[in-house]
Amino acid sequence: MLKNKYFSKTFVGLHMCNSCRRSIYEKRSESKYKVFLSNRKTQNKIVGEECDSADPEQDEKGDPTFQYGEPSKKLSHKENQMCSKLLGEKNCTVDNDLETLYIRDIKAALSQQSNRSGKIQILTTIPQHWTIAKMRKEFEVSRRMASKAKKLRKESGHGSRPNKKAGRKLSNTTVSAVKLFYLSDDNSRVMPGMKDYISIVKDGKRSQKQKRLLLFNLIDLHKQFNEKFPEMPICLAKFRQLRPQECILAGKSGTHNVCVCKIHQNMKLKIRGLMQELKIKGANFTDTYQDLIKNSVCENPSSNCFFSICEECPKTECVIKKLKIILEENYVKEVKFSQWANTDRCEISQKTESRDEFLCNLANDLPILMRHNFLAVSQASYFSQIKNNVKEGEFVISMDFAENYTFHVQNAIQAHHWSNTQATLHPKIKQNNLCSSNNLNAENIHFVEYSALAGLALTISETFN
Repeated sequence: MLKNKYFSKTFVGLHMCNSCRRSIYEKRSESKYKVFLSNRKTQNKIVGEECDSADPEQDEKGDPTFQYGEPSKKLSHKENQMCSKLLGEKNCTVDNDLETLYIRDIKAALSQQSNRSGKIQILTTIPQHWTIAKMRKEFEVSRRMASKAKKLRKESGHGSRPNKKAGRKLSNTTVSAVKLFYLSDDNSRVMPGMKDYISIVKDGKRSQKQKRLLLFNLIDLHKQFNEKFPEMPICLAKFRQLRPQECILAGKSGTHNVCVCKIHQNMKLKIRGLMQELKIKGANFTDTYQDLIKNSVCENPSSNCFFSICEECPKTECVIKKLKIILEENYVKEVKFSQWANTDRCEISQKTESRDEFLCNLANDLPILMRHNFLAVSQASYFSQIKNNVKEGEFVISMDFAENYTFHVQNAIQAHHWSNTQATLHPKIKQNNLCSSNNLNAENIHFVEYSALAGLALTISETFN
């Protein structure tokens, strides 16, 4: 009686050589167990027959006729026939079952993978002796994919993934233009707090840079960049990637955008309400306040166009007529929007106006926005020009306020808590030529900073005294 320690079954009358027995024991898969069951009748027929081999231990001591995994030549013809049926000449029964399971798993993995690179990675797990024709037949893949998988398996090994193709590299000019665009005062502003900085490691050296809060979302900034630099096309993903670390988005505590312009914000809120109403009706309206201004002036506008002096401009009436046609076609009778209003204090409120009333108010607000926007853009452009063309011995100081100061009264009554009386400092800035040296280096930069602050303090004291 021979009891298999890997299976719960006991096989009676099975006598074979050590080589066959060892081969059976080392095949511990479930498919091997099925082979035993399928040959149960064959095993029972030879009950009582003994192996003609000499001592079983002799095989392990180096019998020249011993061949691992094959029936011994010393066995009788009948026993050899039984062992060959059970094991196969090269264990082909077990191997075929395992190969069938393997092919089924590979096919399932390929069907779930939609990416070409992922399919090639799966095909690199196929044994090296498989031909391209066999791979194409079994897995229904193209010749190019099978060839690439075999080549990748040979070069990089089992389970390798093909490298991504190198795309079109951006020029250094475009990269610099994108970073300067982010750092422009038109698109971001420096945060005033002393703790509003970020540590950046560059070339092994750590430096602190003041945070800059972006005034637009990245989609709008990308659109503005492509309009300003049409000769430098760049995709949105790469534009996001080139954003400097100190340029942050609004979201965390203390990074919300405040002190925005009331005129600009009210116009944005009106257009946003108009978009929402048209979106409900199924229409797509994507114009911004810049588009409304652009459609109200000449193609090459001058200052007279923005002050409504030019007689050749399309005027705001043309823009209002187009908007009226769009609203009538989509059966929009009223528009809901938000507005900042001044009562005893400034607060945002919800408004609902009829179609004609909304367009009438929009026609009155648009010329005011055009003048205000022109002045704001001109001032920002002039300030940027001054910073980029500072002469020797001159410096430009840009100041902001981190917070105001609230008065606290000793022994105040409870109702005084709601009286937020604050003091705001408005310093005067005086520009002087402080450094007579032609080269402003690191040695005298501290002197320049100290002199600038000392001159500023002197100017304030002279003004208020």
